[in-house]
Amino acid sequence: MNALRSRTGTVDWVDLSTPDADAACAFYAKVLGWTFERSETPMGVYHVAFAGGHQAGGVMAGGVMAGGPPNGAPPMWTVFVRVSDIDETIGAITNANGSVLAEPFEIPGGAKVAVVADPTGAVFSLIAGGPEPDEGEPPLMRPVAGAVAWCEVLTRDPHTAVSFYDAAFGWQAHLDRTSGYTTFRLGDADVAGILPMPTEVPAEAPAHWLVYFNSPDVDATLRAVVEAGGSMMKPATTVGSVTFAVAADPTHAMYGLFAMGLSG
Repeated sequence: MNALRSRTGTVDWVDLSTPDADAACAFYAKVLGWTFERSETPMGVYHVAFAGGHQAGGVMAGGVMAGGPPNGAPPMWTVFVRVSDIDETIGAITNANGSVLAEPFEIPGGAKVAVVADPTGAVFSLIAGGPEPDEGEPPLMRPVAGAVAWCEVLTRDPHTAVSFYDAAFGWQAHLDRTSGYTTFRLGDADVAGILPMPTEVPAEAPAHWLVYFNSPDVDATLRAVVEAGGSMMKPATTVGSVTFAVAADPTHAMYGLFAMGLSG
């Protein structure tokens, strides 16, 4: 899995845990235009998605890198944060009142992953080691149709979450007073975002990470989602120069769509 690039402290990979990987690949090919490279591994078949000729994420039946979804979680997109020392980071996470849902285990290619949660309940993964990045391979987040556009955590306790991600990864929260949006930064780089849980989200829905994928036409992509058996969770909304929406695939795994300044 040479998809796993070495960019410490950033969102380095995303993948989908799903009961039917082939059906999921067919769905995302229709709605996001992805192509796939299929790899046989000791843990099962792993499908690497490509957008614009570069890796965009992964799809696998059964769970996070075949380690299984945490505590029988439903189908979901998982964010992986690259760290230099997974054991040290787990120590920082537990010291900051986070929890470890799956202890570190090795995946094909030599990387180690672990599944963790912040104190507000948002689940994500850590990844360390593994192959060096392919020469010329761009960052995971890039302004190309179908690529990861952004990742954010939605929580009912932003204050606790902000303190946790600072302690775990050194992410600093920066509030844009015009938009009211808070961005996590590592040095001078924007890493991810954080939002208070929207009021329309059901009370039983836990805090969670949401992955957004670039779309040149969010409304058209939403129509394709519904036609392919998925559902619209939040209609296209424009704030300033950004249009976004939230959708779900046929297994109800949620993800976002995002349009702003795409390149070819």
